Amino acid sequence: MLKEGVKGPEVYLGLYDGDYFSAYNGTTITREPEYFYIGGEGKGDHVQHTFIYAGHEIKETCEAPFEWEPHPKYGSPCAFEWPPKGVKLTFFFEVPKEAREPFKGVSVKLIYEMYDGIPAMKKRVEIINEGPHTITVGKIAPEVIHAKTELKSQIHVETTYTCGTESTIPINTELP
Repeated sequence: MLKEGVKGPEVYLGLYDGDYFSAYNGTTITREPEYFYIGGEGKGDHVQHTFIYAGHEIKETCEAPFEWEPHPKYGSPCAFEWPPKGVKLTFFFEVPKEAREPFKGVSVKLIYEMYDGIPAMKKRVEIINEGPHTITVGKIAPEVIHAKTELKSQIHVETTYTCGTESTIPINTELP
């Protein structure tokens, strides 16, 4: 059961204003990234760090995540259509006008794909920098589940996102 009235972000994003070596001295990260919120409501001090909804797009087809051809003898009869049928929903977000100059020109796409007949969803985050400054993604929490604390032991999450604990925000960690 989700927390009632919570309108928190869908994604937390930590960005550095500069290249990788501006925040890394060869052995350790020397400073924290600037945190941004995608989705949810930006209030108070968070306004300059909350990306603004700029629209969405719905397509009646999903992307093929890889090239694949079903085997005529061993393949499932329902798998002969590739990519699988489904719906693709893309949300577009723009950096707020109050953001610092190095982050101007940054936008984010949140892409969801839901497949017909499969109880699964694919989520992807695309970060686009069309500004003149170099930015580096320092940390990302691509899925934020706003659940009641007492239900924590009943939630199971699996992922293939394995970049190490230095570049991700671990599960059960307080977010900025």
